[in-house]
Amino acid sequence: MIWQNVKFNFSGKSPIEVSQEIDGYRTEIGLDSDIIIINNIGKVDVVSAEDAVAIAKGIADKFLNKLSWKHNFATEIKKGWSVEYIEPDSAKKRIKVMVCCDTCRTIRTEKSYKIKITEASFDAESYFRRGALSKDCFEKFRNFYLVAENISSFICQKKNVGEIKEQPMLELGLQECVQNKLLDLENQAKELGIVVKQSEIIQDVASYLYKENRCCLNHAKEGEKKKVPFNLKDEESVKKALPLMECVAKSFLAYAEKISAP
Repeated sequence: MIWQNVKFNFSGKSPIEVSQEIDGYRTEIGLDSDIIIINNIGKVDVVSAEDAVAIAKGIADKFLNKLSWKHNFATEIKKGWSVEYIEPDSAKKRIKVMVCCDTCRTIRTEKSYKIKITEASFDAESYFRRGALSKDCFEKFRNFYLVAENISSFICQKKNVGEIKEQPMLELGLQECVQNKLLDLENQAKELGIVVKQSEIIQDVASYLYKENRCCLNHAKEGEKKKVPFNLKDEESVKKALPLMECVAKSFLAYAEKISAP
């Protein structure tokens, strides 16, 4: 019986050693490594190498999505991969490199501490990782906002809320996800010049994120408020809003993971 391990290279070096079982497959990254390993992707006589790589790529992306918001490590998988064939009862391993570009190197074994990641994963994590990887402030904000939008809609479904407009939907999400962080939210809002009362902070923050930023970034009608690329004033205003939007996105992700835990 021979099993297949799949390895990918990613950009940068991992600041942590981390392992996760997701979709039933053990996935791991070593400290200061640029290799992600997905273990035991099917028996050789059942799953082809190409299918194993396709399965492993989806798992690897879920894994890296979670690292981007939980540990502030955002990275992308490079081109190229390798498959390692393993006989479980044998210490001998045979390596077969399937693609020549960016083939994997030996993973380092130094250890500091290990982190176990829970299995639940969300589309919202993909948006967060894309935002974290982006160099453009507009794209960062859009993707961080999509995290909040995605999880707000998830909350509405869980609560059997019918059709609802986007800002009230965001307000409902904020009420669920940051209820125990209202003071922090208020302090961040004050730094942005948002004048709020404790009883209205959810509505004021939602209005700022949705009307003053999300709508202005997604619409460009003449005569209406909009944010324009390469306009220094507009870009600075979006950059100023990013820390609040990122904090909100992480709070939404933490809430979603908590309520989805077994």
